[in-house]
Amino acid sequence: MKEISLKAKSSSGGSYDVSFRHEGGLLFVSCTCKASIYGNLCKHKTRLLNGDESMLYDRGDAPALREVQKWLSQSSYSNLLAEYDSLKKQIEDAKKKERKLRPRIEKMLTEGIPIGANKS
Repeated sequence: MKEISLKAKSSSGGSYDVSFRHEGGLLFVSCTCKASIYGNLCKHKTRLLNGDESMLYDRGDAPALREVQKWLSQSSYSNLLAEYDSLKKQIEDAKKKERKLRPRIEKMLTEGIPIGANKS
């Protein structure tokens, strides 16, 4: 078993402990923030897993984070994350389209819905 513990920046200026444990062919990740404690997706874990060194509370922990990245390079996590990021982008694009269409629908409902040949 190998374990690496890092401190991640919190949005309030403090830090959270993020632990990476490589054991039995699996990588276990935990964080002491409330989101993680309640079983939700935690930005501290995900950003560190993405190699985001700006999330480190102590920049001297960068070599340890790179070691975690080496462990991760042997997994399918990056494929799963790429699929997730692609889906988030599709959702964002769909929301933009929805925001553009909503006023047109509201206008038609206010001014009248063209019927027949007048379909503009």
